[in-house]
Amino acid sequence: MGITEDQVLEFIAAQAWTYSKSYPRNPHDYVVKEFCAMPELWDGVVQYIREYGQRERFYRAQYMYLYIGEWKYWTMGAPIERLSGKTWGIGRNEK
Repeated sequence: MGITEDQVLEFIAAQAWTYSKSYPRNPHDYVVKEFCAMPELWDGVVQYIREYGQRERFYRAQYMYLYIGEWKYWTMGAPIERLSGKTWGIGRNEK
């Protein structure tokens, strides 16, 4: 059984999002798996984003973007096709 939308919202609310200073052309926040709150939900949230998100292009790459409220969320690290332990971050920016 997968993660619920309520669990995703709880996970999102629990994070201390970090503003990315390294890419000013695309202002966004991120959380890193190693330092996230509620690490037990990490893989479920990654899977949820990939299952319920919308595939969109960002330059040459494609990402699954999950739109929730004022934000859109995406995973960073592993290709869309794999969940794997190489998904190191979750990003967000305002719609």
